[in-house]
Amino acid sequence: MEDKLQEIHSWLERIFDGQPVPQYEVNATTINLLEQLYKLNHVSDNDAKCLVDDAKQKALEYSYEALRLSTILSTLGLDKSSLSQSGNVSLNGLAKMALILKLKDSSICSFYCGLHHLTRDIRSMERSLNMEKRLIDALTIKHTDAIVKSSSLKRTLSELADHTVETEPKLEQRLRETAFLGRKSQEYQKLIAELKDSNKDVKMDPSLYHSNLVKRAKDLQMLKEELAPLHAKWKSYHSLPADISLAKVQLEEAKHEMVRLELELERKIGSI
Repeated sequence: MEDKLQEIHSWLERIFDGQPVPQYEVNATTINLLEQLYKLNHVSDNDAKCLVDDAKQKALEYSYEALRLSTILSTLGLDKSSLSQSGNVSLNGLAKMALILKLKDSSICSFYCGLHHLTRDIRSMERSLNMEKRLIDALTIKHTDAIVKSSSLKRTLSELADHTVETEPKLEQRLRETAFLGRKSQEYQKLIAELKDSNKDVKMDPSLYHSNLVKRAKDLQMLKEELAPLHAKWKSYHSLPADISLAKVQLEEAKHEMVRLELELERKIGSI
């Protein structure tokens, strides 16, 4: 723990470069956080040092290459001072292109390789741009659909609000009617209970109850339906054959049956 604290303190002193290190609370959480920052800073410093060393190495290589080319051109009598204005412009253009393409030397092969890499990067960028364009088009369509749906929802909400304003008085009226009907229902239930108690007190005949009366009405209807064929049969006796004696006998039987059924009907009606 003490070694770790000393290492972190030394790192902070290097960071503040001679200035006093701000006071901080020494605990496990603070030490862990500072240790993580120290490690990240150490990795970042190493990466930066590698980049600086690489840049210095490339600068040294470029200077050696420039010296070599200058020597060759001087030998051939083609040093920079002997070039025309257009030659200087072309030379500067090649130098700038070499820097843009990040070439290791100024050979034609390096320029071809650099242009090939640049073309490949351009095509890759075009593909990425096309993908982003398609994505933007899809997002635009979704955005348009969302706007249309939002407008429809707003319109529906406005219609619902208008409908609510229109129906609110009706709903209040229905609520009042419902409350009134509820009170009436309670009153009727109470009245029915009182009437049932009254029927028990007066010992009312059960045959006079509504259900029994309905049942007897159905029985009466069924009896009428049973008499209908007999009545039709009785009417058919008006077209009897020429045998008068037989017809009279059948007629008397039908009359007796009719009388019996009518008496039965009257008896049932009287019992109701």
